[in-house]
Amino acid sequence: MRNLLLFVLSCCLIVMAAPMLCAQETPPPAPTMQGPSSTSSAQEMVLPAPCLMSSLHVINSNAVPMLSARLNLTDEQKAKVTELFSESEKTLNPAIQEQQKAVDKYTKVLLDNNASESELTSAAVEAMKAESSIVTQKIKTLEGLRALLNDDQKSKLNTVLAQFAAISHIQILKPKLEQSGAQPITSPAAPANPQ
Repeated sequence: MRNLLLFVLSCCLIVMAAPMLCAQETPPPAPTMQGPSSTSSAQEMVLPAPCLMSSLHVINSNAVPMLSARLNLTDEQKAKVTELFSESEKTLNPAIQEQQKAVDKYTKVLLDNNASESELTSAAVEAMKAESSIVTQKIKTLEGLRALLNDDQKSKLNTVLAQFAAISHIQILKPKLEQSGAQPITSPAAPANPQ
């Protein structure tokens, strides 16, 4: 009887201790690219930092119809925004070509197994400088756009900018990586389009 009691007691201890032992051996879950659920906190998820270029992607002539609809621009505002963006693109287009050359050089060095750390760093710095000039010009254009808007439209513009800021830089890198033969990257879904 005593042996049976010891056996049952031992089994109970093993059953109670099993979750603690298993929890110590189970690795943590892999980081996720998904947004937070209603039960998770921001500290639990791992997301890439927003890309500056993506956050300012709406500052171009092709975005005028979307901005017109989302911000409820008047015909006069739409004409002024179109003119503002067209003038900005005269400066931006050469800068974008220079930035593309710098990024192509960086990508080539990045994928070169024989490239040194200093070569890669130098190429990265060159690409960042080229991108910086574009971002600076787009910010000036953004300020010109804001000057044309009323408070309600500015609020709507901030919503659009926040959505573009949330787009991962993975979407920009994906075509280059696929061209290089690297494993495909799946990007998160684009933000919803609230009206």
